[in-house]
Amino acid sequence: MYTILTTKLKLSKLSTQWVPKPLHSDQLQTRAEVSMEIFNKWDQDPEAFLPRIVIVDETWLNSYDPEGKAHSKQWLPTCRSGPVQAKAVRSTEKVMATDFWDTQYILLFEFLEGQRTITSNYYESVLTKLAKALAEKFPRKLHQRVLLHHDDANAHFFSSNKGNFATVSMG
Repeated sequence: MYTILTTKLKLSKLSTQWVPKPLHSDQLQTRAEVSMEIFNKWDQDPEAFLPRIVIVDETWLNSYDPEGKAHSKQWLPTCRSGPVQAKAVRSTEKVMATDFWDTQYILLFEFLEGQRTITSNYYESVLTKLAKALAEKFPRKLHQRVLLHHDDANAHFFSSNKGNFATVSMG
Protein backbone atom coordinates (compact mmCIF):
# COMPACT_ATOMS: atom_id res chain seq x y z
CA MET A 1 0.00 0.00 0.00
CA TYR A 2 2.78 2.44 1.00
CA THR A 3 4.65 1.78 -2.27
CA ILE A 4 1.53 2.39 -4.36
CA LEU A 5 0.85 5.69 -2.59
CA THR A 6 4.42 6.97 -2.70
CA THR A 7 5.83 5.53 -5.92
CA LYS A 8 2.92 5.14 -8.29
CA LEU A 9 0.64 7.93 -7.09
CA LYS A 10 3.54 10.14 -5.93
CA LEU A 11 1.79 11.10 -2.70
CA SER A 12 3.41 11.99 0.58
CA LYS A 13 1.91 12.26 4.03
CA LEU A 14 2.23 15.77 5.46
CA SER A 15 1.36 17.10 8.87
CA THR A 16 -0.75 20.18 9.39
CA GLN A 17 1.27 23.36 9.57
CA TRP A 18 0.41 25.23 12.74
CA VAL A 19 0.11 29.00 12.46
CA PRO A 20 -0.55 31.54 15.25
CA LYS A 21 -3.89 32.44 13.69
CA PRO A 22 -5.39 31.92 10.25
CA LEU A 23 -5.93 35.06 8.22
CA HIS A 24 -9.33 36.05 6.82
CA SER A 25 -9.69 36.89 3.13
CA ASP A 26 -9.68 40.66 3.81
CA GLN A 27 -6.46 40.29 5.83
CA LEU A 28 -4.88 38.30 3.01
CA GLN A 29 -5.97 41.01 0.55
CA THR A 30 -4.47 43.75 2.75
CA ARG A 31 -1.24 41.76 3.03
CA ALA A 32 -1.07 41.40 -0.77
CA GLU A 33 -1.74 45.14 -1.29
CA VAL A 34 0.89 46.20 1.24
CA SER A 35 3.37 43.76 -0.33
CA MET A 36 2.77 45.32 -3.75
CA GLU A 37 3.17 48.81 -2.27
CA ILE A 38 6.49 47.79 -0.72
CA PHE A 39 7.62 46.20 -3.98
CA ASN A 40 6.75 49.38 -5.94
CA LYS A 41 8.62 51.60 -3.46
CA TRP A 42 11.59 49.25 -3.66
CA ASP A 43 11.49 49.46 -7.47
CA GLN A 44 11.53 53.28 -7.38
CA ASP A 45 14.67 53.62 -5.26
CA PRO A 46 16.07 50.52 -3.49
CA GLU A 47 19.01 52.41 -1.97
CA ALA A 48 16.74 54.89 -0.19
CA PHE A 49 13.90 52.52 0.66
CA LEU A 50 15.57 49.78 2.69
CA PRO A 51 17.12 52.05 5.36
CA ARG A 52 13.66 53.52 6.09
CA ILE A 53 12.26 50.22 7.34
CA VAL A 54 12.16 49.64 11.08
CA ILE A 55 11.19 46.12 12.17
CA VAL A 56 9.31 45.54 15.43
CA ASP A 57 9.23 42.23 17.23
CA GLU A 58 7.78 41.14 20.53
CA THR A 59 8.83 38.05 22.43
CA TRP A 60 8.31 36.56 25.86
CA LEU A 61 11.54 36.06 27.80
CA ASN A 62 11.44 33.38 30.50
CA SER A 63 13.54 33.88 33.59
CA TYR A 64 14.61 30.26 33.27
CA ASP A 65 14.54 28.32 30.02
CA PRO A 66 15.35 24.66 30.74
CA GLU A 67 17.70 22.59 28.63
CA GLY A 68 15.75 20.61 26.07
CA LYS A 69 16.02 16.85 25.60
CA ALA A 70 17.95 17.27 22.34
CA HIS A 71 20.59 19.42 24.09
CA SER A 72 21.18 16.84 26.82
CA LYS A 73 21.99 13.96 24.44
CA GLN A 74 25.38 12.34 24.82
CA TRP A 75 27.39 9.78 22.87
CA LEU A 76 27.76 6.70 25.07
CA PRO A 77 28.85 3.09 24.52
CA THR A 78 25.92 0.87 23.52
CA CYS A 79 26.19 -1.15 26.73
CA ARG A 80 25.53 1.90 28.97
CA SER A 81 22.20 3.49 29.71
CA GLY A 82 21.63 7.17 29.13
CA PRO A 83 22.02 9.87 31.77
CA VAL A 84 19.16 10.60 34.15
CA GLN A 85 18.10 14.14 34.88
CA ALA A 86 15.08 15.56 36.68
CA LYS A 87 12.80 17.43 34.33
CA ALA A 88 13.24 21.17 34.79
CA VAL A 89 10.09 23.23 34.69
CA ARG A 90 10.04 26.50 32.81
CA SER A 91 9.47 29.36 35.21
CA THR A 92 6.18 31.19 35.17
CA GLU A 93 8.11 34.42 35.58
CA LYS A 94 8.44 36.04 32.20
CA VAL A 95 8.64 39.48 30.69
CA MET A 96 7.59 40.82 27.29
CA ALA A 97 10.42 42.37 25.29
CA THR A 98 9.70 44.66 22.34
CA ASP A 99 12.63 45.40 20.06
CA PHE A 100 12.99 47.78 17.12
CA TRP A 101 15.78 47.46 14.57
CA ASP A 102 16.75 48.47 11.07
CA THR A 103 19.29 47.14 8.60
CA GLN A 104 22.23 48.22 10.77
CA TYR A 105 21.30 48.78 14.41
CA ILE A 106 19.07 47.80 17.29
CA LEU A 107 17.24 51.08 17.76
CA LEU A 108 15.30 50.36 20.95
CA PHE A 109 14.80 47.41 23.30
CA GLU A 110 11.89 47.85 25.70
CA PHE A 111 10.61 45.58 28.48
CA LEU A 112 6.95 45.49 29.48
CA GLU A 113 7.02 45.99 33.24
CA GLY A 114 4.19 44.93 35.52
CA GLN A 115 1.54 44.46 32.83
CA ARG A 116 0.79 41.29 30.91
CA THR A 117 -0.76 42.73 27.77
CA ILE A 118 0.19 45.48 25.37
CA THR A 119 -2.36 48.26 25.35
CA SER A 120 -2.75 51.22 23.03
CA ASN A 121 -1.36 53.58 25.70
CA TYR A 122 1.67 51.38 26.31
CA TYR A 123 2.33 51.01 22.58
CA GLU A 124 2.04 54.76 22.10
CA SER A 125 4.57 55.34 24.89
CA VAL A 126 6.98 52.87 23.25
CA LEU A 127 6.58 54.64 19.88
CA THR A 128 7.35 57.95 21.64
CA LYS A 129 10.52 56.38 23.11
CA LEU A 130 11.44 55.13 19.63
CA ALA A 131 10.96 58.64 18.18
CA LYS A 132 13.20 60.08 20.93
CA ALA A 133 15.84 57.38 20.33
CA LEU A 134 15.79 58.13 16.60
CA ALA A 135 16.00 61.88 17.20
CA GLU A 136 19.00 61.44 19.51
CA LYS A 137 20.93 58.69 17.73
CA PHE A 138 19.76 58.80 14.10
CA PRO A 139 18.13 62.16 13.30
CA ARG A 140 18.35 61.55 9.52
CA LYS A 141 16.26 58.40 9.85
CA LEU A 142 13.49 60.26 11.68
CA HIS A 143 13.25 62.72 8.79
CA GLN A 144 13.20 59.93 6.16
CA ARG A 145 9.62 58.99 7.08
CA VAL A 146 10.19 55.69 8.86
CA LEU A 147 8.22 52.66 7.67
CA LEU A 148 7.33 50.58 10.71
CA HIS A 149 6.88 46.86 9.99
CA HIS A 150 5.02 45.11 12.78
CA ASP A 151 3.36 41.74 12.13
CA ASP A 152 1.22 41.94 15.27
CA ALA A 153 0.20 45.57 14.83
CA ASN A 154 -3.55 44.96 14.65
CA ALA A 155 -3.63 43.79 18.25
CA HIS A 156 -2.65 47.20 19.61
CA PHE A 157 -2.38 49.62 16.72
CA PHE A 158 -5.19 52.07 17.36
CA SER A 159 -6.01 55.38 15.70
CA SER A 160 -4.24 57.23 18.52
CA ASN A 161 -0.94 55.74 17.33
CA LYS A 162 -1.31 56.47 13.63
CA GLY A 163 0.17 59.96 13.80
CA ASN A 164 3.50 58.82 15.23
CA PHE A 165 4.92 57.01 12.20
CA ALA A 166 4.12 56.11 8.64
CA THR A 167 3.20 52.49 9.17
CA VAL A 168 3.39 49.40 7.02
CA SER A 169 1.33 46.70 8.72
CA MET A 170 1.52 43.14 7.42
CA GLY A 171 -1.21 41.61 9.52
